[in-house]
Amino acid sequence: MKLYVIRHATAHDVGEKGILTDEARFLTDAGKKEASQLGAYLKSKSVKLELLAHSPLVRAAETAQILAEHLHCELRTIEKLSTEHDVDGHLDVLNQLKFMDRVGIVGHQPTLSKLILTLMGASPRAGLKFTKCAMAVLNLERLGSTWTGQLVTLLSPADL
Repeated sequence: MKLYVIRHATAHDVGEKGILTDEARFLTDAGKKEASQLGAYLKSKSVKLELLAHSPLVRAAETAQILAEHLHCELRTIEKLSTEHDVDGHLDVLNQLKFMDRVGIVGHQPTLSKLILTLMGASPRAGLKFTKCAMAVLNLERLGSTWTGQLVTLLSPADL
């Protein structure tokens, strides 16, 4: 499986624009631009995803929707990609999607960087700078019940 791991784009903070909860945070204009630039970049590289799964939180859903407009792929909201779930929840999602060849997930820090490190066989404590609207691409292989991965690409919005 080729996995595209994407952090949501820049969102407003709680207390701004009438936002009362973390779950309700929506993208800023700059965040919408970040997501659109990433979508255009992926389209220019002829990326074809079978599925773009995303957290149910507004900022992740909006990021995924903008990306899907460029990539013309299926979108799916998956609860286990929310901030309420850890790396094991994200690995459960991969196990559910194991028969797909090209999958994207849009989610949140710090779980995404821990997921990337875990898939690469590194300690999640090692740390990975994964900015808003950053993307990591990994080639994954499933060995028995364990996923193993090789990092192919790591991009931040500044790299586009």
